[in-house]
Amino acid sequence: MKQRLRPLLRNLCALALLAGGVSCKTIEPAPLIPPELRYPVGPSPVFLLTYFAYGPCMERGLGKPIPNYRSWTEERMERDIDRFGSLGIDVILLCMDVADLTDAFRQQRIQRFFTLLGETPESPKAALLLRSAAAENSKIRDTLSEAVQWLVTSGVCAQPGYWARGGRGIVVTGDGLDAGTVGHPALALLGTTGPSAAWHWPPASTTLRTSLSRDGTQTRITAGLLGSGNTGGGAIGDRGWSVPRAGGRSLLQALWGAFELQARCVCISSWNDFARGDFIEPNSHDQRVLFDTLRREIARVRLHCSGAKPTALPLQ
Repeated sequence: MKQRLRPLLRNLCALALLAGGVSCKTIEPAPLIPPELRYPVGPSPVFLLTYFAYGPCMERGLGKPIPNYRSWTEERMERDIDRFGSLGIDVILLCMDVADLTDAFRQQRIQRFFTLLGETPESPKAALLLRSAAAENSKIRDTLSEAVQWLVTSGVCAQPGYWARGGRGIVVTGDGLDAGTVGHPALALLGTTGPSAAWHWPPASTTLRTSLSRDGTQTRITAGLLGSGNTGGGAIGDRGWSVPRAGGRSLLQALWGAFELQARCVCISSWNDFARGDFIEPNSHDQRVLFDTLRREIARVRLHCSGAKPTALPLQ
């Protein structure tokens, strides 16, 4: 009798679902449980965060920052500096096109940003990450040389808020620039591309597979990345995501990969690249999820390195 009733009950349940009489519960992904940290007790790793003042941060196709902005005002600078501090970030890498350092207005904005950093208690340090959209190598070299000279003569790299090592201001060179083509005794140029690169920045589409720089200390991870052919300027389309944001799960897995390798320098890309879907900043797309995820993980590592027992809740 029971065997004859079971098919009937299944059919009745199916009809009820079709009729909308029974609600369906969405199956949530299993919580991610933080792995045990392997860092020794002592200094915690250095956390860096790339940050755009112009360019990619102004795209609004995928989402917009909260609160929204359209320029790099002093109000925005102060708010961002406060948020960086609450995250626990050590160093901000201010991403600028090398040509921006030859523009008088943007020079003034850069100077103001570093002044505010120096005036803000417990704020992170910052350094410039220079990129170039120019196609001519000779033009790039000339512009980079001029930018480096301005950094020194303006005193920007000597400000209290500027990140330095051994008394030399750090300048990171990114896409389109070779750190070996120009230099200055007051600066330490760190390349991320090319044969002379001191740091290792793999293509962003592969950053879930965490790897370290040649010296075994540094890595870069990403918050998310739109698939090839997609940008934040329009619909995502059928290519979707190369690195899905996934409610912070991809960021968590990349962070845990860096922790497993005991990376001493972890660069997170990025605070506000809305063009590529790579942003931590609170926003209209997924609110504060990635911001809170990153803040929790940095705090967990710092607590562990202090010798205290780390605690963390799983990400739902």
